[in-house]
Amino acid sequence: STGSFDLKQPVFIAAGAEDQIIPPSDAALLAKRLSNSEFFLYPDASHMLPLEQTEQLLNDLICFLVQYRSS
Repeated sequence: STGSFDLKQPVFIAAGAEDQIIPPSDAALLAKRLSNSEFFLYPDASHMLPLEQTEQLLNDLICFLVQYRSS
């Protein structure tokens, strides 16, 4: 399918710029097709993003979650 998807829940999409298994262009396309998503691209990271950019990934994820938490 080439359409877009209207989601109510926010979606965090992260990709390593050097990922050889799931190309960052695929993650970017997914983010483009999901209406309520944010795409984060991490330079100098590959498929092992959580191990390679742990602090930055966690910081971005926490900021994302705080932004959308229920009041």
